[in-house]
Amino acid sequence: MLSALNCAARTKKQEARLRKLSAAVEQASESIMITDLDGKIEYVNPAFERTTGFSAQEVMGENPRILASGRTPDEEYEHLWQELVKGKTWQGELYNRTKEGVEFREWATISPLRDETGQITHYLASKLNITQRVEAEARVEYLAYFDALTELPNRTSCIQHLAQRLQQHPSGWHGSVVLLDLDGLQRINDVRGFEFGDEILKTVAKRVRGLLANEDDTFVANLGGDLFAVLLPVKDESQDRVLADTQVLVKLLLTEVGQSILVHDERVSVTASAGIVIYKENAESADAIIRHAETAVHTAKDAGGNQTAVYDVSYSAELEKRYEIERELRLALNDEGLELYLQPKVTADGQLVGAEVLIRWQHPERGMISPAEFIPVAEQTDLIVDLGKWIVNEALAQLKQLPPPLTLAINISPRQFRKFDFVYFIEHELQQSDVDPTRLILEVTENLFVEDIGDIVSKMEALQESGVQFSIDDFGTGYSSLSYLQRLPLQELKIDKSFIQAIGDNEQQAIIDSILAIATNLKLRVVAEGVETQEQVDYLANRDTDIILQGFKFDKPLPIKEFHKKYCPH
Repeated sequence: MLSALNCAARTKKQEARLRKLSAAVEQASESIMITDLDGKIEYVNPAFERTTGFSAQEVMGENPRILASGRTPDEEYEHLWQELVKGKTWQGELYNRTKEGVEFREWATISPLRDETGQITHYLASKLNITQRVEAEARVEYLAYFDALTELPNRTSCIQHLAQRLQQHPSGWHGSVVLLDLDGLQRINDVRGFEFGDEILKTVAKRVRGLLANEDDTFVANLGGDLFAVLLPVKDESQDRVLADTQVLVKLLLTEVGQSILVHDERVSVTASAGIVIYKENAESADAIIRHAETAVHTAKDAGGNQTAVYDVSYSAELEKRYEIERELRLALNDEGLELYLQPKVTADGQLVGAEVLIRWQHPERGMISPAEFIPVAEQTDLIVDLGKWIVNEALAQLKQLPPPLTLAINISPRQFRKFDFVYFIEHELQQSDVDPTRLILEVTENLFVEDIGDIVSKMEALQESGVQFSIDDFGTGYSSLSYLQRLPLQELKIDKSFIQAIGDNEQQAIIDSILAIATNLKLRVVAEGVETQEQVDYLANRDTDIILQGFKFDKPLPIKEFHKKYCPH
């Protein structure tokens, strides 16, 4: 009786275990399939039906080959059966297709099933649909080496391809790299949007690729945004000959790119700048060659666009020099080396009326560096703003030391003036320094008024309410316009030294006379800079008795201590 009860309990326990296993198989996300030893299907789970589109009734008794798409190699099937016959488990990737014929990929694990005696009775296949995962991996791999928008190889691919060429480069042969950078695409993006600009990029990519389609061993890539690269084949020819051939091809490319493009029913035209590098078998790295080509294309863009520049080693030397100046100038702003000089401003009879602030940089290793060398570098970045703030802060401290009513003039860069907080900055510095605002003159150039003159005028008027004066520096050399002069809250015109130093030339003197007439009509005082001779003093004083003079005739720019010792001894 007890034995029968134990047997019933074991049977019940096994049935419960089988139900759990059956439920797990039925609910599994993997496709489960069981076949007999001849490969005929005896069972499939619901996941199999969802993946393949076949119902269980449709595949019963069929061979799994009804799923085969034809892309799985025959050798793979042979290896699969060899392993199963040996009683081993096989794992691998299979290309199958659904009932509707859609191909998908599965990672399959097929194992022998054994009975209680160890005999193989069936085969169990567990298969995971990996189509989406494989496609995602392929997409990631594609994006690592291709530009998604233009479908061209990207910078990584380009550099790798160029590196391979360098390794295989025959001795004495020459190769060439061309970069094309579209001119003005950012402006189009700003006006029409990036989707509009993207259509232009795709069209340009197709044109470049199409033009070079019949050129053997030519590699076209997109290095990012609107920068395209063309690697031309190496040739057993002289550097001059390879360069000449490359220049001919570049002209064709620029012409092709410049053809009008239809985007969203609108005709637009773009141009491109081109940079060329010719290299030999002993060239630098692929990275260096691409950098040189970028230097060349920047040179072409700086020349006005739609130009071609051939890389010259002097380009890199100049860039390196500018980079070092910028880096060291930033350090000088936070350390030492920068100092202010003052140049006196006097009346025709030599009476001191004020001074102009000029910056000097005493480099610890290279000595005194001219402003003509580091100011243009600073003006290309916001470094000029940081430098301008330093100058204003130091200059106002010096204005505090100058006896009234002497004025102090400070040059303000257009980039600094256009900053949204410029008025607040000046007013804050004036308050902190506790100086008389009417003794501060801010000198601006005519280039400031090329853009958004309304904003400029409002800032000038706001500061003028505080008492600050304004002067136009280098008048006559920039965007001179009587219409804007009448709108500006100015107190002073400053005649550029190029006109002053040409006194004696009737045409140049006529320009000076015109400037003096304008100043008189607008009730502006005049400062003449660059005065070096008595002849210049006499000419200017005879035409304007109130003119203010500045130049080596009276004194050079002086260190602050020397200026005070000479002009403000008490």
